[in-house]
Amino acid sequence: MLETVVSIVLPVFGLVGVGFVLGQLGFFPEGTGRGLENYLHRFALPLLIFNAVSKADLPSQPDWELWIAYFVAMYSAWAVVQFSLKLMGHERAIAVIGGFTAAFSNMMLIGIPLIDSAYGEEGLIPLFLLVSIHLPFAALLATVMIEGEGAGSKGAAMLKTFAGLLRHPILLGLALGLTVNLMGWTLPDIPNRMISWIAESAVPCALVAMGLAVRRTGLGKLSGALFMVAFGKLVIHPAIAYALSHWVFDMPTMWANVVVLVAACPTGMNAYLIALPYPKAIPIASAGVSLVTGLAVITVSLWLAFLLAH
Repeated sequence: MLETVVSIVLPVFGLVGVGFVLGQLGFFPEGTGRGLENYLHRFALPLLIFNAVSKADLPSQPDWELWIAYFVAMYSAWAVVQFSLKLMGHERAIAVIGGFTAAFSNMMLIGIPLIDSAYGEEGLIPLFLLVSIHLPFAALLATVMIEGEGAGSKGAAMLKTFAGLLRHPILLGLALGLTVNLMGWTLPDIPNRMISWIAESAVPCALVAMGLAVRRTGLGKLSGALFMVAFGKLVIHPAIAYALSHWVFDMPTMWANVVVLVAACPTGMNAYLIALPYPKAIPIASAGVSLVTGLAVITVSLWLAFLLAH
């Protein structure tokens, strides 16, 4: 079992480490990480999702149990951490962003390589079903909760966030992939091969980009609030996801395991992006991403070993 866990987890976080070390050594020019992130988010990852979804054997109806198991776990972890930060005396924006950081999994840069390594393309289908509503639900809720005081600002913030989501390349790639799949279309050989090549570049590039991002954001000042965020993300979130997907709902084993592994993934960079309009909340988001990503090498390995044993 140890060999299996190492063979799945080590290449994933190993490439994150490579990106971190290369960034630390100044191997790349300044701005390379952000340029790589733009390539991924605007081009490679949308085409990866399009390529997989357009050819996938999709379920005939929405899998409500998959969504309920994951998102109840996600919002539960969010609520626990946000309430804890409020009890510690932190203001509204910091508490909300802290909860968001404890709940928002890095489905794209870490989740895709991890699930692909563990379960192959078949495991990516439940992951992409989660991706389809993950960012919209989480981003809108965070905006509403932070801007909760004052209906005018709340409405304007929600409208701006929703308009941005409609143009999000990841969601556009998903929508186009679903359209091609449901219409039964097949791409000509040459564009199909080109898209496949670009899609193949997404996984290794995503991991190196994550390493560069962690090096860029840094840990900052460690605090009790930061460790609460890490505990919520790496323990509470996947634990609740496991209880729901394995004990409450009768889900296929692989799909249930995907729910848990995605919940166990470290925090996505969107936590940092969501925090940008709120300067006081930026440190807990940026440091949270870095700390959780570092600790996830251990915790993801433990969760994967647990799933393999059960």
